[in-house]
Amino acid sequence: KQIQKFKSLSNISFVAISPDKNLVAVKNTSGTIALHSLETGEELFKNPMTKTEGEQFYFTKDSKNIIDIDWGGKILLFDCTDGSYKILDNTKPLIRCDGIQIDKYNKIIYRFMRKTIGYSSGIIQAYYIDEENLNPESVQFKTVNAIEENSLIGKWSICFCKNHNYYYDGENVIKTNKDFKVLSQISFNKKKKIQKLWISNNENYMFVDYGHLCDITTTPLKEIKETPSLSQLINLKSMEIVKDFDY
Repeated sequence: KQIQKFKSLSNISFVAISPDKNLVAVKNTSGTIALHSLETGEELFKNPMTKTEGEQFYFTKDSKNIIDIDWGGKILLFDCTDGSYKILDNTKPLIRCDGIQIDKYNKIIYRFMRKTIGYSSGIIQAYYIDEENLNPESVQFKTVNAIEENSLIGKWSICFCKNHNYYYDGENVIKTNKDFKVLSQISFNKKKKIQKLWISNNENYMFVDYGHLCDITTTPLKEIKETPSLSQLINLKSMEIVKDFDY
């Protein structure tokens, strides 16, 4: 049953609801964040932030702030009481940020840093969020693992669970600990490339999205839109397909 409907930003990419269930925040592909009352739909604040696209954000447990990240590697703090924001971390390391993700279960922000553009070697950094001490001086990243040359980590879909991390390396689904030490790998259908990967929090199921079943680099845009997309729900223990989704 629909209980609320309201107009917000165009080209929305991410949505989050505050822990106290009073606020809903939306983020679009330009990085703008709009904050609404969940009860009335009224727009309370809107901020273009750094005008850079990013990843999923989340509310702090007191519902007073939003922790946001952008593709440049910045960590941003959006104040839900006045709509302002500040940069918590704008580290300019010697190597480039190739990707940034939030593990919301364990309050960890990971950055995947490489020496150059492409598939060069690099490092994985982690910042363990302290919601009681959200200021630039408190943000400290530590190196938790290395990135080998030609590794695809950070370039494909990454999924965080409470106890493990998962990522797709272009051929297999890799299971790691929280420092991205490889524990095991799951062989996969080599004929299909995974576009998005989700693992259930209990690690019993995996949902994979293969995208449009055509070569998007050579197929005309009109044909791509007319070509079906395929997703599958898979039992992670038995690797049996629970259901196909063709749409």
